[in-house]
Amino acid sequence: MFTVEIPVGMAPAGAEMPEAVGEPTTERGRRILVVDDDPGIAAVLADILALDGHRADAAFDAPHALERLEQGGEYALIICDIKMPGPDGPELYRDVVRRFPRLARRFIFLTGDVVGQERADFTDEIGAIVVPKPLDLEQLRRAVRRALRVLDR
Repeated sequence: MFTVEIPVGMAPAGAEMPEAVGEPTTERGRRILVVDDDPGIAAVLADILALDGHRADAAFDAPHALERLEQGGEYALIICDIKMPGPDGPELYRDVVRRFPRLARRFIFLTGDVVGQERADFTDEIGAIVVPKPLDLEQLRRAVRRALRVLDR
């Protein structure tokens, strides 16, 4: 079980206003794979992405994610928890790049830990977007839009 907390109040002056969930963008309707070892988090993120107009699938570990990709999953993005038991996010990334090189620039990593230097070096080296946990849904949405815009160039 998990709790979602939504703050109530006014945004600070000068704060970026989030897009409305239903607002059409050129980044909608993409297929996105969410990989998180917590099935509840993976399912909720997939549902949120679906509400934003995407087609999202959830995988609960690296082997399950690779299985989806091998079954012909053409994903625009892979949103992946960086720290998972078994193969972690960086290990999954390396496997994906080896097997599906076209997906190398299509990762967003989620992290609930203070990112250690080794992981920070990894994400810097590959140029990945990192979104911290606990998740700020608007921050995640902005990261998804930004990643999709970059891919469309």
